[in-house]
Amino acid sequence: MSTVEEPSSATLPLGTSLCLEKLEPVHAEMLRHAQAPKMVSIDASSVVDIDSAGLQLLACFVDTLRGAGGTVTWRGVSESVRCWSDVTGLSNALGLPDAAARTE
Repeated sequence: MSTVEEPSSATLPLGTSLCLEKLEPVHAEMLRHAQAPKMVSIDASSVVDIDSAGLQLLACFVDTLRGAGGTVTWRGVSESVRCWSDVTGLSNALGLPDAAARTE
C-alpha cells in the first residue's frame, strides 16, 4: 500500500477490501501515519467489501489521529463504506462528508 506524501499531509488509499483477512497492510499504513500526526486524506472510493473489523479500524484510526492533534479528511467514500457506517452509527464518528446533514 503506497501513499502520496506532502510535507504536512498524506493520502491513505484503502483499496477494495476492508475485511478482517485483508486489514494488515492498511493497519500498518495507519500506524505509520498515527506516529506523526498531520492531515490525512482517506480515499475510500474503491472500497467494495467492508466488515465490522474494517469499520472499527477506521474509527480507531480517526479517533487516534484526532486525539494526537492530526486531522482527517475524506477524498472519496464508496457506497459500501457509507451504507455500513450508517447502519452501524459510525458516520459521524468517522466524520464522513454530509454525515451531519443526513442525520438531521
